[in-house]
Amino acid sequence: MDLPTLPPPNENETIRTVPGVEPFLSAKELAYYLGRHVNYIYLMKKAGFPMPGRRATLSDAIQWLEANPNWRHYLPQGYR
Repeated sequence: MDLPTLPPPNENETIRTVPGVEPFLSAKELAYYLGRHVNYIYLMKKAGFPMPGRRATLSDAIQWLEANPNWRHYLPQGYR
């Protein structure tokens, strides 16, 4: 899988990445790359998706979604 290239936060800043190391993304950035709303990521966290330091890699998110296809069924009734 190709590593995502992140757009710079503004035109005066650049995001420095280490070659060969996948960047850790915030919930908002994960939502962007997954094509979902940020609340989708927050619900994933409530269902058990680990985001230590409020960051995770895109491949971690994809692997978790593949391993937990029915993850919404694990949420309490009010969160679905």
